[in-house]
Amino acid sequence: MDSPVVVVVDPYSSGKLLAAALRRAGFSVVAVITGSSVCDFYASGFAESDFDDCLYCASVTPDFADRVRSLNPVAVLPGVEMGVALADVLAAELTPHLANEAGLSSARQHKGAMVEALAAHRLEVIRTLCTSDPDKVAAWLEEQGLRGRDLVVKPAESAGTDGVTLVVGGIEWRRAFDKVLSSVNYLGRPNEEVIVQEYVVGTEYVVNTFSVDGRHSVTDISRYGKVSVGGRMAVYESLEYLPYDEPGHAKLIDYTQRALDALGVRFGPAHTEVMVTERGPVLIESGARLGGGGMPLSARMATGDNGIGRLVRFLECGEFEYGGYAFEKSVRIVFLMSSATGVIRNASLYQEIADLCSCDSLRVSVQDGDLVRASVNFFDSFAFGFAVLAHPDPRQVRHDYEVIRRLEKRIVIDPPPESS
Repeated sequence: MDSPVVVVVDPYSSGKLLAAALRRAGFSVVAVITGSSVCDFYASGFAESDFDDCLYCASVTPDFADRVRSLNPVAVLPGVEMGVALADVLAAELTPHLANEAGLSSARQHKGAMVEALAAHRLEVIRTLCTSDPDKVAAWLEEQGLRGRDLVVKPAESAGTDGVTLVVGGIEWRRAFDKVLSSVNYLGRPNEEVIVQEYVVGTEYVVNTFSVDGRHSVTDISRYGKVSVGGRMAVYESLEYLPYDEPGHAKLIDYTQRALDALGVRFGPAHTEVMVTERGPVLIESGARLGGGGMPLSARMATGDNGIGRLVRFLECGEFEYGGYAFEKSVRIVFLMSSATGVIRNASLYQEIADLCSCDSLRVSVQDGDLVRASVNFFDSFAFGFAVLAHPDPRQVRHDYEVIRRLEKRIVIDPPPESS
């Protein structure tokens, strides 16, 4: 290939945006797909023709590494969470000057190892146990004084709030534990270990960053709105972008940057979720990749830039912008939600959202007669539909958000046929 080559591992979701931006900038983009075929969840939006070449990797053999090495890539990056492990291996082998610390790769993927890495750096963490043995859970709860307290149970490796369950009063932790352990996660792997954590209360933020040589620049900060539905406590209902210099952000940023150091993040975009509690910031989890769901698009709307732009400029001319970002307008993503499983009757009501003053875009993925299920994780929230609200006046955005939530109460969902 005549142009410089960038390898993107599993270029789905925001990874697809990354690949497109690199090609526009004159790079040749080679897709590396984890496994022998495209992930079913992303298959409808993937086309090999969007890339200069497409390679499939069931396992990283010396022959495969040599094949990628022959392309002389200038960088190797993951597109989504499922590509982080393979991208780590290839970057360490082929572009070690633009790679994260290889010895901490598991800490960037495994939520138990992630907590241990931060604790080793004396950062505040959520009390956490990672195990496949329920007897250890019972003993740990007693030891930590968490018996009878609210708990969070989730897979040790996954993404997008997959399997995240709130156990109120800790009463049925064993049922949640067994359910996770017997399930296949979003990454397509059987869950071999389960995370059990104390339930912490606070405000959850996303800090997206771009790093070079272990220096972490903040590209955008946003605040999650989440609700509990059917025992699932981490269902996204909104995401609101915030100014860089808002009160309290200095501590949030400092904690995030120190967490990235603890996880060995040295190059590329990262997506870090932090809860600010009474005792200060604590890590929910961090991904050594772009925020998913097309998040870079809404970030650019709010700030005029994003992690993709910073990455491309760095690869083009070595430009690295350390520091913060401008804030151009108030942006809020509102995820449409179903509170019940059944047949939707009046989905056309959602079109009223398009007439709101701050509505920049609207995607409704359901129609009358569709069988819908209650929103219990990020993928449900995103698949049902969403509105992007954007306006210079944050009061207008807040008003229109409230209109959407009132509109949802008018949506009729009949019981599913089998229960009638």
